[in-house]
Amino acid sequence: RTPVSVSYIALLLIKEIFPNLKDLKVLILGAGEIATLMARYLSREKAKLFVANRTIERAFSLAKELNANVVRWEEFKNSLLMMDIVISSTSAPHYIISKKDLEKVVKFKKKPLVFIDLAVPRNIDPQIREFSNIVLFNIDDLRKIAEENLKTRKKSAQRGFLIVKEETAKIVKWLENLENEEKIKELNEIISKLKEKSLVASSNKEE
Repeated sequence: RTPVSVSYIALLLIKEIFPNLKDLKVLILGAGEIATLMARYLSREKAKLFVANRTIERAFSLAKELNANVVRWEEFKNSLLMMDIVISSTSAPHYIISKKDLEKVVKFKKKPLVFIDLAVPRNIDPQIREFSNIVLFNIDDLRKIAEENLKTRKKSAQRGFLIVKEETAKIVKWLENLENEEKIKELNEIISKLKEKSLVASSNKEE
C-alpha cells in the first residue's frame, strides 16, 4: 500500500491516469538499471514498449528481453506524437526533451501524454508542465512520495508492534491457563485411578 521504490511509485502514478495500460504505447529512453526495471513493470501490464538508447546494441538487448520495439536515438523525438507515456532515465547532463520539442506534439494530442523523468540530472524540461495535456513527474516528486510512504510504514510498524505485543500477552495467558487445565486434568486422572484402585481393593476385601 505504501511502496518506497521510486520505480513502483511511478507505475502507480501512471495507473492513476491510465488504469488499464494494455496496448498503451510507452517510450523508454535509456537502457540502464532503472529504465529496465520500469520497462519490466510496464511489460507485465501488457503495455506496448518502444526502447531508445544512445548505444543501439543495449536498446536491442532490452527490446529482445521484453519483446519491445527499438527506436533509433536520433529519431525518438519524431515518435513522441504516437506515444502515451515516456519514461526517461539516461545519463545525459542536459535536457533531452525541451518545451519546444513538444509545441507541435501537444496540438495533435487528444489524450494526456505522461512523462516520468527518473534521471539525475533531469532529462526533461519541467516547463513542459505548462501544456494542459502534459503530465510530468520527476525524481523529486517520486522521492517525496517515497519519503511520506516510509513515514507511514514506520507508523504502521509501531502499531503492528503494539498489536503483536498485545496478542503475545494473550497467547502467554492462554498457554498458562492451558497448562493449568492440563495439570487439573492430570490430577483428575490420578484421582480417578486412585478411586478405581480403592474400589477394587474394597471389593476384594468383601470377597
